[in-house]
Amino acid sequence: MLSVWADTTIRNSFQTSGAGRLAGNGKTRDSFQTSGAGRLADNRKISQERARLSAAADKSPFQIFQARRTDMTKKEAISIITKCASLYADNLCDRQLAFVYRNLDNKPAFIEATFRANNFLHFTGVETASGIKANAFYRNAIDRRLKESDIIFKQNHTTELKLQVLHSIMLIAYSARMIGDYVGTHVDLYTEKVTGTTTACLGLIKAGQGYIPNTVLQEDIRNLIPSPPGKIFAILRKPVGQVQYAELTYQSPKCRVTVKALPPKLLSKIDNHLLSQLSATPPDYP
Repeated sequence: MLSVWADTTIRNSFQTSGAGRLAGNGKTRDSFQTSGAGRLADNRKISQERARLSAAADKSPFQIFQARRTDMTKKEAISIITKCASLYADNLCDRQLAFVYRNLDNKPAFIEATFRANNFLHFTGVETASGIKANAFYRNAIDRRLKESDIIFKQNHTTELKLQVLHSIMLIAYSARMIGDYVGTHVDLYTEKVTGTTTACLGLIKAGQGYIPNTVLQEDIRNLIPSPPGKIFAILRKPVGQVQYAELTYQSPKCRVTVKALPPKLLSKIDNHLLSQLSATPPDYP
């Protein structure tokens, strides 16, 4: 999925610079042919350079972009937004997630978050021109009809920071590892719960009986929630219109998700078929 995101310009820059350096190393190697030690040292440099270039090519375009510079063009922003909109449609839009974790008392707990089309704009960190509403912005992103004139970067540079981790947030149903109450120091930010990883976080606010997303943060979640963090050991997903959860998108490799390990109030919200599968699993608590 995400491995194909690297744009041609970025890849070509790595390939061109890498080829030049490898050619240079080849010349250096020829100059050391009279010395066994020189040849060994040169071969080691060539191997190191090849390994570096290979690692760079394997990075996501967001990692490459971040290492390359800290600013961003509108063209790059629209490319990220468009591809993330497709991921949002496939993984989150009109769906509800249940994040299941151990709370500060080491007891199983859960919160539910609902994702709608109008939430996507908040994730991007951009402001819209010409009065484009959130739902229309999302539709335009899905249809690949966003223009550079449609978006405005915020002056505090949070737009770039959010876009650099937006792809991770689109996969939050599989990647979230910790959760807790927001206790961060951002005075201009309001959110109540935070879930995510050590590199990307999703902020949630209370809405009715559950939560809705309201922000994205490029930050280590351990700096935003109380210690020790609530460790997520399961994530369930369902369409908004479906009564019960029938899909387990994540379970911790350190434990098996069983009926006994789940919060009692969550059990009635899980499909019987999934419950029977969990009941057949030997208990193994996180």
